[in-house]
Amino acid sequence: MFQKEVLELCNSLIKGNFKSIRHIDVSNNRGLVSDDGKRSYKPKFPLEKLKEERSDVTLVADFPSPWSVKHYPVCHEEDDEELRKIEMMEDDASSSDEESSEDDASSSDEESSEDDLG
Repeated sequence: MFQKEVLELCNSLIKGNFKSIRHIDVSNNRGLVSDDGKRSYKPKFPLEKLKEERSDVTLVADFPSPWSVKHYPVCHEEDDEELRKIEMMEDDASSSDEESSEDDASSSDEESSEDDLG
């Protein structure tokens, strides 16, 4: 992504264009490319002006330096399948917990109504 493009987008938002936009995330682990072709990790945008003119817009621009980025290995298909199984087990467990808490609540209601009667 080019720094110039993000700057043009900010200026367009300030002018009142793109009224439906509420959130923009231009974050990139590789920084932004400046006009001279170098990567920039601390670009300058007219954020104060944007905040004044379009307080309804949130602009996220996180450009961590290359030496601070942690790289994680990409999962394989087998790992994805294992994660799906774990998620399904967690979903089953949480739904059974909800059912048991509903049963407990209904039995305590019955007990309290019996106490009221007698």
